[in-house]
Amino acid sequence: MAKRNRYRHMEIMMTRVILGITAAFILFVLFSWRGMNTLKFIFGIVTMAASGLSLGWLYITGEFSHRRSLWMVTAFFAFIICTLVSMILHYPAPPVTL
Repeated sequence: MAKRNRYRHMEIMMTRVILGITAAFILFVLFSWRGMNTLKFIFGIVTMAASGLSLGWLYITGEFSHRRSLWMVTAFFAFIICTLVSMILHYPAPPVTL
């Protein structure tokens, strides 16, 4: 019973972390669309660092390879990959003005 409560607590905490990373990723996309490169870079680093630290936390606690935690691992990897690809390809780029 205690293990189940511990997992439930971790699940609630990680859901809040995912929502926070989602907010940072949305700000990253908005700033990159607007052409604000400094803020884009800051929020890109925040998104990738928070996702990487969360993956590290899941690995340290032993939840990284468990099937019940697969949705968390997938979400954190998706944030890292999407942010990295977006930074490399400069997408979304600011609109072209004539």
